[in-house]
This record gives sequence, structure tokens and C-alpha cells, in this order.
Amino acid sequence: MTDPESDLPPLQPDVFGDRTEEESGRPPRRRSPAYLGGESTVKPIGNEPTFEPSGDEETYSLAGSTPSTHAPIEPPRKTVASHESAMVEAQPTDEPERRPRRRGKRSRLAGLASQSILFLATGSLFVLGLSANRLLADDLGRSPTVWTAVACVMLVGVAVGGLVGGRLVGVVAPRRVLPGLSLAASVGCVLVLVLDETVSGWDRGELSAEAWSAFVAASLLLLPAALLGAHFPAAAALALRRTQDEEATLGDLFACSALGGVAGAASTGFLLIDHLGTRGSIWLVAGTLAVAAVVAAAGMRAFRTLVVVGWMQFLAVLGLVVCATPDTLGTLGQGIGVVLSHRE
Repeated sequence: MTDPESDLPPLQPDVFGDRTEEESGRPPRRRSPAYLGGESTVKPIGNEPTFEPSGDEETYSLAGSTPSTHAPIEPPRKTVASHESAMVEAQPTDEPERRPRRRGKRSRLAGLASQSILFLATGSLFVLGLSANRLLADDLGRSPTVWTAVACVMLVGVAVGGLVGGRLVGVVAPRRVLPGLSLAASVGCVLVLVLDETVSGWDRGELSAEAWSAFVAASLLLLPAALLGAHFPAAAALALRRTQDEEATLGDLFACSALGGVAGAASTGFLLIDHLGTRGSIWLVAGTLAVAAVVAAAGMRAFRTLVVVGWMQFLAVLGLVVCATPDTLGTLGQGIGVVLSHRE
């Protein structure tokens, strides 16, 4: 058999110089049959394939087997995407379906607390707004201009409170934000009573009736309205952090907020104004918010002590001063007399 290397073309000069591969000391490069061209025969060693090119087809055969003729086979191209898809397919897909967890005791308590807070905040907004219309009537008169100014200021305050409260609960836990908001809103309601005593001495200047009404209403009502409006995102954050059913929770909060507005409007027009008067109604809102701050401050002993011993004592004295009219004092005296007569 002829030597397979006898048909090889002469060695090419070294690319790095004029020396041949034998002179350079490097091992000779192996050339594929496709490079050599023509027909060639390679002596098989063991079961190595025999390559016999002829024309456009290539023939491979193993020693002792029948040759097979087929088209050239290209090696598969492996990409990153194919590896990733293979890894994804290799992962188990029979994971158990996740079921929504049932609402626990803490979740129900958080939802109930949030609903109560929204009910109280919306009711306080309506009581404050309706009472402020009558409160400002003595200085600004009874006109649609005053009513419009009060309504616009209240809505602007709620919008500002919602923006600030939403960002505040992103930094501080809602359960710590709500007691402070309730206490601050209580202080804001008391400031309405204090500032109203000084409105008559303010210099109107050259302002129109509309501008003056808006300025006075904003000076008295913008702060408490914003503090009450901040309760909405804080209460919603408290409820949503402990529930899986977000849609139903939001619906419950909205319903409680609407019912609180109905209760506040109805109680102000049918009950509070007639029995407590305008100032007494606002004082009642301030006291209710202070009680809500104490109830919401679970685990905050120092805060509770400050509110009960300090602020609520002041509200009690202020309530006696605000509600001290001949009719209320007479009613109070009659009640005390009845109690004393039963003891005897």
C-alpha cells in the first residue's frame, strides 16, 4: 500500500520566515482531505472511519462495515439561549399550586381598625365642614361664596393630606403614624376655635369677597383637613399589609369611609348643632380624635400617658368653657340634681 503522505503537496514556507516546518522544529500541520483535494485513502486503525471524498458527496466507513454515503454533517451550534432553555426544561414543573391563605386574626383586627379609623376620619371631616359654615357666618355672612370657599378648602386639605400621608407611611410604620395623626388633627380642631375668635380683628384690605372668604377658610380649616385626609393612605396601608385579598379590602375601606361621611353629615344637621351648638360640635370632634389616638397607640405607653394626662385634661376644661351657655348649664345642673336626689 502506498504511503498516504506521498501524495501530499510540498510543505509551505513558514509564515514567520523562510524556514520550512521541518527546519523550524515545529510538528507538521495536519491537513484535512478537503484541503488536499482529489481522492485519498487513509489506512484505518481499529474502528477509525475511512474518509474517501469523491465529488460533492463524502463517504465514511468503519473497518469491517458497509460504507454509507450522505451529505456533509455540520456540527451543532450551541448558543447561550439553547443552554438556558435546556436548564429551564430541566427544572421540575410539577410544583403544587399556591392557594390564597385565609385571613388570620391579626389580619381581621387590622382590617377592622382601618375601617374604624376611616369611618371616624370621614365623619369628622363632615362635622368640621358643616360646623365651619355656621362658625364663619357671623364674620363672613351666609352666602354661597362662604359655602363654596369652605368646601374647596376642605377638599384641597384632603388632597394635600393624602399626598403627604402616602409618602409618610412609606418611611414610618402605619401603626405608629395613625396615633400621631389623630392627635395632631385633634389639636387642629382646637385651633379652629381659637383662630375664630380673632377673625373679626383681621384686616381685609382690598380683597374681594371671594378672596377674603377663601383666605379665612384656608387659615382655619386647611390644617385640620389635611391631617384628617392623611388618615386615608395610612389606614389603607395598615389594612393592605396584613391581607391577601386586596380588592375586597379596598372595597370595605371605601364603604366604611362613605358611611362615615353619612353619619357625620346626619349627626351634625339633626343632632349636634341643636344640642351642642357649632363650637360644641367642633369640640366633640377634637375629643373623639383624642380618644382614637389613645386607642390606636397600642404598645406606646409614653404616648398614651401624654395624651390622657396632658391633652385630654385640657380638652375637658376647654369643653366646659365652650359649651358654657345658660341652656347647657341649666341642663347640667338638672342632671346633677337628679343624680344627687337618687342617692338620697
